[in-house]
Amino acid sequence: MKTFESTNLNVTNLLKFIHYNNGATKFEIAEKIGVSPAALTKMSKKLLNEKVILEKIVAEKNERKKTLMVINYDFFISIGGIFKENNLNVNIANLKNESLHKFKIVFNPNGTFEDYVHILFESIKIELFKKGFTQKILGLGLAFPTELLMGKGKSYLREQRVKILKEMTAEYFEAPLFLESDIRALALWKSFSNPEYENFYLIKYSDYRGVATIINNALLRPVIPHSRSIGIKHIILDPDSKIFCDVCKKRGCLETLIAPKYLYQSILENYKNEDIDITLKNFIPKLIERAEEGKIIELGLIRKIAKYLAMLIVNYNTIHSLDKFLVSGDVFKSQLFLKYLKMYLQEFQLEESLEEVIYSPEEPEEELYASSFLAINYVFYNYNLK
Repeated sequence: MKTFESTNLNVTNLLKFIHYNNGATKFEIAEKIGVSPAALTKMSKKLLNEKVILEKIVAEKNERKKTLMVINYDFFISIGGIFKENNLNVNIANLKNESLHKFKIVFNPNGTFEDYVHILFESIKIELFKKGFTQKILGLGLAFPTELLMGKGKSYLREQRVKILKEMTAEYFEAPLFLESDIRALALWKSFSNPEYENFYLIKYSDYRGVATIINNALLRPVIPHSRSIGIKHIILDPDSKIFCDVCKKRGCLETLIAPKYLYQSILENYKNEDIDITLKNFIPKLIERAEEGKIIELGLIRKIAKYLAMLIVNYNTIHSLDKFLVSGDVFKSQLFLKYLKMYLQEFQLEESLEEVIYSPEEPEEELYASSFLAINYVFYNYNLK
């Protein structure tokens, strides 16, 4: 089975250096990636012949001209999709992961699995034809929301079905398939967008929730072959909890302890005789707003979220000792919440807390962009081009 690890680290480093610097001269590249001018000339000749990179002449301030090597971002397209309950949101992107076209496929998954995939893939091909895309397809990345993977989505990732998906992707698009959870794909995209965060955990707490680990700007377990490796499982933090999870069939998992739908039920129980302006849709922002106003029930709930996330952070950090946590979601915007989080981080450790918590704002449709980046990461930047 192809692993999609880098076939040539020097080429990978070359492409990334050009990308992060918006183009560079041969001398700059050779010096920064640590290869000889002769080796660089050999590498760049092959890349230029393949039209993966182009030469661009630019004028400097002193009007002297220099030749830059730049990535041909429009040479390939990457297809990404994120599943919802009854639709697939699709993003067609160039090699810069800039969106060229977005659309939605609504489906009714009846019939055989093969029939269902045929409908999805045929819809994508029709859309590519309608929009006039003629570039070679780099790959197809499909991301699954954590909640879907814990429920109906598990059926998509049975080993035999993954094999069918890969075969049909090769048949329809002559390209490889990459499957991930939304959070793991997002961690990979955030790592590429912020290369200075070389090693970190991503914790997202919003409509989508989950954790992913990045080491050396790569997922801890890259390229998931089938569902056992997807890393989606409930973590038991309080076995004495009264709430029973209908997914993992246990009490006290993190999801039941801090998921908005369960916390919202607690709000309704405590305010059953009062008219309040909190709904499940606006739950997190309203919860923070009311807690910062000093509402006792709401203060208790954000302390609860902070406590269990701190337990999660300490446990994860015991395994890999990365210390850096990239956090995303409205709850992390609150200084009050961060104060509680740091308090619990210190309380749960014997020594001084060293964890660095870095807020990463949520971007519109970031999970969709993360799905189209999967092929770019594993095929283009690991130089697995045919």
